[in-house]
Amino acid sequence: MNELEFVTRGYRAETQAHDETLFHCANGYLGVRGCLEEGAEHGSVSIRGTYINGFSEDEEICYGERLYGFPQTKQVMVNLPDAQSVRLWAGGVIVRAWEPNAGQMTRTLDFANGTTERSFLFHTGQGTLKIKVTRMTSFLQKELFILRYAITSMDYSGEIQLDSMLNGDVTNFSDPNDPRVAADCKAKLLITDRLMKNGCMGMRVSTISSKRALGCAVVHDIDQAVPGLFGQGNLLAARYIRKISPGETTILTKYCAYTDAADKPDLLAAACKIAKDAREKGYEYWAREQRVYLDSFWAHSRVRIDSKAPMQAYLDYCEYELLCAAGQNGRSSVAAKGLSGEGYEGHYFWDCETYVFPFFLSTAPEMAKNLLEYRYQHLDAAREHARLLGHERGALYPWRTITGSECSSYYPSGSAQYHINADIAHAFSQYWCATLDKSYLPSICEVLVETARLFLDVGHWKDGQFRIDGVTGPDEYTCIVNNNYYTNAGAAATFLAAQELCAMLSDIGGFDALQKKTGVTEVELAAFTAAGNAMYLPMDDQLGICKQDDSFLNKKRWEIDEIPEENFPLLMHYHPLYINRCQICKQADTVLAHFLYHEESPLVMRKSYAYYEQITTHDSSLSACVFSMMAARLGDCAKAMDYFNATVGIDLNDQSGNTRDGLHIANTGGAYLSIIAGFGGLRIDKHGLRIFPLLPNGWESYSFATVYRGSRMLVSVNQNGCMLRLLEGAEVEIKVFDRLINVTNAERQIDRPVRAVIFDLDGVITDTARYHFEAWKRIANELRIPFDEGKNELFKGVSRSECMTLLLQMGQREMSVQETEMWLDRKNAYYLEALQSLSPNDVLPGISETLAFLRERGVPIAVFSSSKNADFILNRIGLDGAFDGIVAGNDITHSKPHFEGYLLAAERIGIDPRLCVMVEDAAAGLAGASALSMRTIAIGTNYVSDFHLSDTRALPELIGKILSE
Repeated sequence: MNELEFVTRGYRAETQAHDETLFHCANGYLGVRGCLEEGAEHGSVSIRGTYINGFSEDEEICYGERLYGFPQTKQVMVNLPDAQSVRLWAGGVIVRAWEPNAGQMTRTLDFANGTTERSFLFHTGQGTLKIKVTRMTSFLQKELFILRYAITSMDYSGEIQLDSMLNGDVTNFSDPNDPRVAADCKAKLLITDRLMKNGCMGMRVSTISSKRALGCAVVHDIDQAVPGLFGQGNLLAARYIRKISPGETTILTKYCAYTDAADKPDLLAAACKIAKDAREKGYEYWAREQRVYLDSFWAHSRVRIDSKAPMQAYLDYCEYELLCAAGQNGRSSVAAKGLSGEGYEGHYFWDCETYVFPFFLSTAPEMAKNLLEYRYQHLDAAREHARLLGHERGALYPWRTITGSECSSYYPSGSAQYHINADIAHAFSQYWCATLDKSYLPSICEVLVETARLFLDVGHWKDGQFRIDGVTGPDEYTCIVNNNYYTNAGAAATFLAAQELCAMLSDIGGFDALQKKTGVTEVELAAFTAAGNAMYLPMDDQLGICKQDDSFLNKKRWEIDEIPEENFPLLMHYHPLYINRCQICKQADTVLAHFLYHEESPLVMRKSYAYYEQITTHDSSLSACVFSMMAARLGDCAKAMDYFNATVGIDLNDQSGNTRDGLHIANTGGAYLSIIAGFGGLRIDKHGLRIFPLLPNGWESYSFATVYRGSRMLVSVNQNGCMLRLLEGAEVEIKVFDRLINVTNAERQIDRPVRAVIFDLDGVITDTARYHFEAWKRIANELRIPFDEGKNELFKGVSRSECMTLLLQMGQREMSVQETEMWLDRKNAYYLEALQSLSPNDVLPGISETLAFLRERGVPIAVFSSSKNADFILNRIGLDGAFDGIVAGNDITHSKPHFEGYLLAAERIGIDPRLCVMVEDAAAGLAGASALSMRTIAIGTNYVSDFHLSDTRALPELIGKILSE
């Protein structure tokens, strides 16, 4: 893949539907799947589709048992009349890419020019033709789709015939065995009028049930020739017949217009006018304007990665498809599959606000505002939905919808996902924090008040805490639970944001109007604050993690490695009740809460991450990106990169096996967020914008632009930190790492600082390694196991019990637990006996000077040792009061390189682990620190680290240098 394009080569019947998705054209309003103009090979799967964002039909939902409040109808995105068909005959033969005499097919998606292109050669028996088809949905004229069909004669001389069609006999795709697409293909459209006049063919269209109207029209340009128009039923066609000679090129340009504009009294006439006006301007005009539009888009939004891997092209694809999917007219939003296919029937979910909206907030805030406007326009429908579900006050946004009403017929993993209220409220409050748009603050506050009211109504007080029962979190494999951590954290954020932003609205004189419209009172706002501050967030003290909900950890754990590979995704192979009874997650839930709503301590978040990672299937495309972002937040860039790689190519590589149904649009937003919010550490809240950029291994650098309060800045991340430069607007203050920085036109390097130093003990502060060796040597001799200093290297930085396991493996010995404990106690006794000889003289050279220097500078210092004798050793060498925090083997469950001890040490000195430097002499100790993005100093070894010293004598100088940078 080259920059700003995606290319495939060769015709493949087995991937045709997948390729139709990848090469679709869309502009946020209109989408056309990348189907072959000549049709589809017999036996291949093709999903021929054209869609308008938000144009839908109402269909009855059939239940065996319909209970009160179940939705009676749903909206379904409608496949529109097909204008992409062109048939070519040459030498009496129809030209088709799958025929044996066709070859060298190439397809290109050009992100820079906003076009798709397909070319192939066809041998007619009388000579060869080259076919090149270019397509575009215009970003300037959203109702316009242009198809340019060029035929070049290589050595063919003779007649060609082109039939260009508009077909109204279309249906939607269905698969009764896949719950992610429609189960039936009922007729949805009625053609109420057909037009074939003055070179224009068109249709007036209505949906059968909901009576939504549409006009579509097609005109052509081929050397100003007038076509022969003909039709049969709902199939209209224009025919061109002409001669072509070797070296000549004939081009048919097809201008297709689709419009459902409510302000147009005659939609067919409006479509004809759009198509004819487009032809008048000509193809080159539209191609030029498309390029101008996209030049601006890429200048404002492109993330650049300096890496040898194909990540740049993959990420470009994701960003481009976000633009193609985003509705901008206030009546539409971003469907789960965008406009690339019919998966999830064109419905809007929480995907938009959580995964897609942040892209536009960072790159084009006005477009982000338009996405919010869709939710604001449907606030009354959300109020009605809340009443239907028994809530006396507030608004509850539907789980899946197009026109505002609930479309989910399976409430346990549908309507029960009340967290959608928090997700939408969060997007509104994020917009305020990023823009301070006072003109939109009344709308923001109205949404926040109504969503907060709903949470207040659904929740209750118990034992001084506010709790929410009977809901489903993001993890759809765990339904109808009490106190879902994610939902509660989101509700708390909604409560507090509602109160805070209403106070701001009051300050600018707008609260009275809000009060008059909604009836909100100061008493109600105080109730929001009380509930938000007292929200119950379930914790498990024994495991040290956040509980997904009250009962989740009580369930039987379902080990992922025990599930046959062919049984993923689980929802396609197991009954929901079977899944719900187990500890297993479809996607990030609690982990997402830590990213989006509520940060616990790094230690709690890392323990929670580790726990849920083991039981998350990632059956949802919304999951891997969250695990990438949170891995980066916790400093584990290697793990973050693994999940980023799993995110960014999900559709290009068809990793989920269902890209035929459309792109995973939220995942494309997640790929973008994995960079700027993951590795870049970008967050926006009431305190402002902050970044904490980290550079993963294998990348030389990366950069992204972001807009904040009217100013656009460039963040370029490098090995040491980042460069900042203001691109547009006034100077602005943001937080970088842990300090406030004023961003100006002058480029400025900000290095990641070191705020604390954590020391290993053995081999760094004092050399007790020889005592360990002597003690283990005595044990090995007694057990008659060969042991020398070379084998002792494997014991460095490893816990006592793990060392015993290694020793027994060396001797190929087995031992009972009781015997093992006896030998461990004996080893420790030998070791303590030897330590009696320790004194202050055994502090290694340079250590005392380093500690004195750090104390003088006020830099917090800690010791982290896997040794359970750390306190005893420090006392013997006279350093028992020299450190601000000590973590020893007695404080932890896992030894190095496990994260536990490092994070506990950083917590005890109150410093972000990513701003600490670890001084170590063992490979395990250095690896554990690096996995948390701590800087590392290796003493006396050549292990991988940021700095190397042969011994500790030069440590004072090196620490001084690091702190001064």
